[in-house]
Amino acid sequence: MLLIYLLLHLFHLVTNVLSECSDVSFSATVAALGSLKRIQRISISGHISAYTVEIAITDGEFDLVYQNNGNPMVVYSTLSHVPAWTHVDLLASQLRIKNAYGIEEADVRNPLLMLTVCETESPITVFDDSSYMVDTHKAGLVSMYENELTVVFRSYRSGVLFFSVADQGDILIAQVVHGTVHVMFDFGSLSPSHITAGRALDDGKWHELRWLHQFDSVQLAIDGVVLNQTTPTGLYRKLDFHNQVHIGGRPPDEFSEGIETSFTGCMARLQLNSVDLLSFAPRDGGLKCQMPKPPSLTLHEDSRAFIPFSFLPFSFEFRILPVPSVLLDMVDVDNRTLLQTTVDDGKTLHLVSNVTRFKQIAHPQISVADGGWHSFSLRIRGSRLEVEIDGYTVLWLEGQEVRRVSARLSSLVLSSIGCYRSTTIDFAKVYVEGTVIRGGCEMVDRCLPSRCENDGICQQTTLADYTCTCTDGHYGKNCHSCEFLVTVGGFSCTQMRTNQ
Repeated sequence: MLLIYLLLHLFHLVTNVLSECSDVSFSATVAALGSLKRIQRISISGHISAYTVEIAITDGEFDLVYQNNGNPMVVYSTLSHVPAWTHVDLLASQLRIKNAYGIEEADVRNPLLMLTVCETESPITVFDDSSYMVDTHKAGLVSMYENELTVVFRSYRSGVLFFSVADQGDILIAQVVHGTVHVMFDFGSLSPSHITAGRALDDGKWHELRWLHQFDSVQLAIDGVVLNQTTPTGLYRKLDFHNQVHIGGRPPDEFSEGIETSFTGCMARLQLNSVDLLSFAPRDGGLKCQMPKPPSLTLHEDSRAFIPFSFLPFSFEFRILPVPSVLLDMVDVDNRTLLQTTVDDGKTLHLVSNVTRFKQIAHPQISVADGGWHSFSLRIRGSRLEVEIDGYTVLWLEGQEVRRVSARLSSLVLSSIGCYRSTTIDFAKVYVEGTVIRGGCEMVDRCLPSRCENDGICQQTTLADYTCTCTDGHYGKNCHSCEFLVTVGGFSCTQMRTNQ
């Protein structure tokens, strides 16, 4: 009887899914879907060409669609009347295609863009430090040897997305901590495993995490790109769930260390093993997902932004490259440096006085040039100056020099390559020099995933470029070439490195 019930339930689900999906076509490069849809297939008919795909969930902000290897997804058009479908799993209200080679096609007719779209089961859900529980039995969640958790979210803060700790010790917890996705899982062996991926995901934009468990393999993909994978510990491989799982929060006083307590932001999708968990969210008022957009700007190489000193604390958030630079320069009316906050080769923060040559070094674990978002706050109280990073005082100065700086301070200058945002500084109006982009962060992570081959180490040097530190025996932009083109003693380049 149970088997018959499951088969009928499965048939009912499949029938519903098929009835809610349809094929739509557009004689244009932009497809406006009217509301949020799940896109399952893409086909392009027209003159022979190749196209990249971009999607927008809300606000008309388009993001490029990537393959799991980190390369942009490319769809090729066909002259045939029979669609050549490319299967995808995308959530979008708009989709557009662009020529993959960047060639203008003004004199060519628009291609025929065909999509298979499905209605979403639940609207975008807003979380404001609130959470809800889902009864796993009513939701149809059962123990499985293969599991997949997909979450599409946006936020400016750390938070827990999904929480389940079963009585027998099985664990599945997904959270965002300082812009990085952390997933903790345990299949009942009482030896939890951790897998992390992503960077600067607390930027207020839409992101997708996909945790995929296939028996002996666990992968974590961010925005379609597989960034990390591991093998579970212990002997067990079946994941059991608690009779109630928590969405956007966790129970109080349970696994509190290292686990966020709640989530503030929006979720457009939270699906576990094909079960839409957002459909169980309470609908009280139908709040819209409205993320604040603080004034922001992007500084390129040899660029600076000048902010007149008016009040303290002076606060902003930043995301910079791991290269030596002057993060903040405090200058007088003659544009002479009084005090500097710098970043050295080891990504360590320094406080340097231009007059007394005093230099203070922050703790090495305070790394601000890791590609993630960090908060900066400058405070002066009497004869004490403090620099706070992410809410912690990491640099300070006391004495008469602080009073001198306070009396002569005229402007604060930002010059590190990267992005800046603030709710108290109008970056749209500040005076700038060099190449500066206002109104957004144009920093793209060139090392995630790493383009370096043969165990090379990737480091981003500019907003558009990176370098690879190659292992012995390899060279080239991506460490893809071997110095031993003709094998020495019968050993290849890789074999020689292995035998050393």
